[in-house]
Amino acid sequence: MRAPSIAFLVLVLAACGDDNSADSTDTTTDDPTDDSDANPPDAEPDSSSVCPRLPAPADRTRYLVVAQPYETEPGTFTVVSVSATGVLTHINKDFVLGRTPFGTIEFTPDGELGFVATDRGELAAFRLAADGTPEVLTAALPNASFYAKRVVMGPSGDHLYIVDANTPENGGGIYRVDIGCDGELTDRGLVATARTPGGLVILETGKAVVSANSVLGTPVGDTVHLLDLAASPATVVDGVNAFGRADLFVGGFAANYTQGLYMVGDVNAFDGAPNGVAVVRVTDASTTLLNVVPGIEDAQGIAFAPAGGLALVTSALEDDAIFLVDDNGPSNAWQIRGEVAYTGGNPQLPGDLTTIKRGALDGHVFVSEVTGIRHLRFDGDTVVDLGVFDFEGESLGALGIQP
Repeated sequence: MRAPSIAFLVLVLAACGDDNSADSTDTTTDDPTDDSDANPPDAEPDSSSVCPRLPAPADRTRYLVVAQPYETEPGTFTVVSVSATGVLTHINKDFVLGRTPFGTIEFTPDGELGFVATDRGELAAFRLAADGTPEVLTAALPNASFYAKRVVMGPSGDHLYIVDANTPENGGGIYRVDIGCDGELTDRGLVATARTPGGLVILETGKAVVSANSVLGTPVGDTVHLLDLAASPATVVDGVNAFGRADLFVGGFAANYTQGLYMVGDVNAFDGAPNGVAVVRVTDASTTLLNVVPGIEDAQGIAFAPAGGLALVTSALEDDAIFLVDDNGPSNAWQIRGEVAYTGGNPQLPGDLTTIKRGALDGHVFVSEVTGIRHLRFDGDTVVDLGVFDFEGESLGALGIQP
């Protein structure tokens, strides 16, 4: 059984400086393939950037990177090829960063640079060549001003936001790290103080949604906050108490840009209150709680269907499950529909997940489990389980796929 854990999102905003510097398939194979996104999908890079990182073609071979935190070398990561038709292939390209049992790996829009927060609170970075060959840029950003819990890429790819999950007295808040044209990282420091922040996404409007027990000194109570991080200083636009109490422990979270929705799981195992998943409607100026979906303990990963109205939620507490939730409840309330119809056996400690949000594979989801990666696909009003890509008994951790 996986112990309840807090999944925190780190968004690292990095600015390029003045350096002179088809239908998907349900099969997997170890044979080579010739086939030569989080926030928000298909966002246009800032054209004023010195070195804009333009999105790679939407239909191509992508590379998925996953941590193997319990390997002989505990900081091992491995690269998996994902063809344009969805076939996963081991390509035997490993590298070492830091131990990372939880979280997600974030990529620049061009897919070249990847970033992850290790379990020591360090920001690690790597580069992938066109054939998936990895190059470690840094296993730990030196002299960082934060203790990183998660990383999420800025839409333009020239910066990241980092979420430090501590209290304000201990440095908790949102930080910015700039990415130079050569991949060099520059710590720009604290952008917004926060109390035990977790989830963070950037909306298409540029506003940010943050899950935390307080942001920028707001009264403890509101747990989903709408921020303007582009303002100087950053400002709070609105907020809502999503769970009716002030002790949110953030699990999974996700945004649906089509419907203007934000979903976040509470994984607090200490206050005696049942866990749940809150659904919040978000505009450029407001946050409104729609409802809390009860009955999901320790929600670690959340993904929305591309068209909206449906989402999946992973839970590794007690009965491992991947739930389907939809908005077909009374008065369109979100509710549990049931579980995914599993292929290749029930899930084993399903945790963090990563999604493709562009091209023919839009709506494909990859879930980190004990011994493999479960490949799911949103298909209209349901989810199809394409099976588990086997890692021969190796427990997996953080993962991410090129956008």
